[in-house]
Amino acid sequence: MIFIDTGAFFASKVKNDVNNPSAVKIEKEIQQGKYGKMITTNYILDELYTLLRGRVSHEETIQIGETIRRSRNIRIIWILEALEEKSWDFFKEHQDKTYSFTDCTCFVVMRSLGINIAFSYDSHFEQAGFRIIG
Repeated sequence: MIFIDTGAFFASKVKNDVNNPSAVKIEKEIQQGKYGKMITTNYILDELYTLLRGRVSHEETIQIGETIRRSRNIRIIWILEALEEKSWDFFKEHQDKTYSFTDCTCFVVMRSLGINIAFSYDSHFEQAGFRIIG
């Protein structure tokens, strides 16, 4: 399994993003099964939609969102109360880091599912002990 982060989704969908060429290549590898099933969270999608809305049209944001939400290859984990509480505890325990709360939700989900690899352009994943591709 591989965790997909906000920046990776964005870079793979927005052609003028600096990371688009590498993101498209990695996305193809993932679709060919190189890393297993894709996992993300509703918090990542929230970040993505907000980022997209500020950088591309509302219509394009909806198209990208619908494609992701309908994909049979992407499992969306919903951050509900129990995961949010664990994430809050993780956030509190790492005051020496500049992790966002959304980062912490990702790390908790990844650990709970035994995921070691993230498709991300965020070095916080490496700081938290995960391998990133991107």
